Amino acid sequence: MPIMNGYDTCKEIKKLIQGHQIQPMSVVAVTADFTAENQQKCLQSGFDQIMSKPLNRKNTEKVLREYLTPLKLPP
Repeated sequence: MPIMNGYDTCKEIKKLIQGHQIQPMSVVAVTADFTAENQQKCLQSGFDQIMSKPLNRKNTEKVLREYLTPLKLPP
């Protein structure tokens, strides 16, 4: 990212949520670096969940269903 990386972006989003400047939302990291160290860095930055690349349909649907439950996704 030219201005801010994903970790910093997530931290800023969480600050805005805590300051009641934006509505609460979940932030999911999508990364090819799925090492334990990077997963820890993602969680410390405030990501709610981490998905590894390459994405697969089953995993993606699982995460979407978890966070978009009110939308009633079709089976």
